[in-house]
Amino acid sequence: MNRELAKLVMGVAKEMQVCKKSEVFKQISKKKKVSKKDFDAIIDELLEEQWLVSIYGSDSTFAITQKGLKELKKI
Repeated sequence: MNRELAKLVMGVAKEMQVCKKSEVFKQISKKKKVSKKDFDAIIDELLEEQWLVSIYGSDSTFAITQKGLKELKKI
């Protein structure tokens, strides 16, 4: 897992609470150059680790979990 990118994604998710994948990508793109492929891979990993959870029955909208908040403090 790309820890730097994961930290950026988790930080934005924490800040926004409920967010769309496109909104997070836009925020991160302002701070760091990242490919869409790498970004999608990190989102998938974070969902798999249950640091993020899909909401509204959609993979494009998610929120940070309590587990994710705890892990964010560690990275």
